[in-house]
Amino acid sequence: MLIIILLSGCSADKEQLGQNEAIRVYVEFADGTHRGMFNSKTGRGGYIDEPYDATTAMVINWHKLSEIDPVDNAKMEYRIEHPYVSDWQIISGNSQEFWYRDELINRVVLKDMKPNSIYAFRVKNNGNIFRVRTMPSTLEVRTVKIVIASDHQSPEWNHFAHDNARMVAILKPDIFLALGDFVNC
Repeated sequence: MLIIILLSGCSADKEQLGQNEAIRVYVEFADGTHRGMFNSKTGRGGYIDEPYDATTAMVINWHKLSEIDPVDNAKMEYRIEHPYVSDWQIISGNSQEFWYRDELINRVVLKDMKPNSIYAFRVKNNGNIFRVRTMPSTLEVRTVKIVIASDHQSPEWNHFAHDNARMVAILKPDIFLALGDFVNC
């Protein structure tokens, strides 16, 4: 199952973040296809090379124009903001060209996150800050809200998609499942 959530400066002693703001940002739970939940106490579940799940990892994707220095293309800064606030950390991921536009698709897998916590990230020096929340380790901690929308297959699809996005923003779900053709792109 692929889960996509649409989300619409460094000091001199740190590595420099990119200069371009993200064009699009989207987050996936780092479960991939049929990985299942990983139990850190027993070492069971998940893939052997990927001992994490939606309680401890997120995949951050963003599109932007290529940086002057390609080393800065897939750099991102992140920190935990709840239940405590940490310092910003820089992490590097992978970049690939987006065949449809003159943009890069950048991807970072954040691991070793705390369950039921809020993280902030940005992809430009002092740029827009986006936030994600990891899933709870158990439903006894809190309930999980899920929203599912389908492909509209209509000439008015853009109108429906925007209406759905407004409704989803009001509901503030933990998971937004976007089903349909556009997911495969």
